[in-house]
Amino acid sequence: MNGPLPDAEPGSIALDTEGIDLEQYSSVTAQLDFEAGTAILPLNAISKSSPEIEALRIEAKRVLTDACLRKSGLPDVDWTSQVDAVEEDRLYGGWSVSIATRYGLEVPDSVASSTVAEYSSDELRCLGSAKDEMEDLLKQIDSVGLDWQVYLSSYDAVRASSEGKAAMAAAQACMTERGLKIDAESGFPEFDASSAGDSEINVRIAAAQATCNVETGAIQTLFDLTARYQAALIDRNEAAAVALSEEKAELMEAFRGIIEADQ
Repeated sequence: MNGPLPDAEPGSIALDTEGIDLEQYSSVTAQLDFEAGTAILPLNAISKSSPEIEALRIEAKRVLTDACLRKSGLPDVDWTSQVDAVEEDRLYGGWSVSIATRYGLEVPDSVASSTVAEYSSDELRCLGSAKDEMEDLLKQIDSVGLDWQVYLSSYDAVRASSEGKAAMAAAQACMTERGLKIDAESGFPEFDASSAGDSEINVRIAAAQATCNVETGAIQTLFDLTARYQAALIDRNEAAAVALSEEKAELMEAFRGIIEADQ
């Protein structure tokens, strides 16, 4: 899950992590894609913000947009020139060395999108129409539920744990050795805010952060801990997890319905 947290009442997010015995979940690990910078975690199976939901959302958007254009006798959008990618999971900072050395602190799809041809006025109109047609589904995806609660509560638990603190400290020590200065509040390296995210200095900073996160083993440790806390919290909230899984299935079916209606 990436992106800002939807609006929510204070205290409505946190789940109780007291008394969780991670030893019971020692076999639970995160599957990391070090090239893409993405992690497969227990929450993926029930989350409304999972990669498979995102893929269906993107395809449904394209189907509705092209259908709108055809009604006006216009050609489909050249989607091959558009970028819709799953973002790197920077929950604990950057850790894809290949992305860092190419894009620095920038998000790859936003950089790529800035280099392609702009949408025509008709394409923008139909993109807006597609978004309006999916409004209820998009609101459902963004609504605060157990998935956001598990996501944030597991993150807080990892950062507060002795093993999590040790992993972050090891990565930070490595970054310091490479000449980076660590921000005391965020725990991430300071960067040059006056220049672009993919400037030479920020690429160097991002590359050092990613390299240290990987070479110290910190990123694997942090995501493994996250996976274990997520699994434990899902088990603790079994009824809500089942309901969320059913909601996810309904969302996927709704998006598939949009896509298949055009075939």
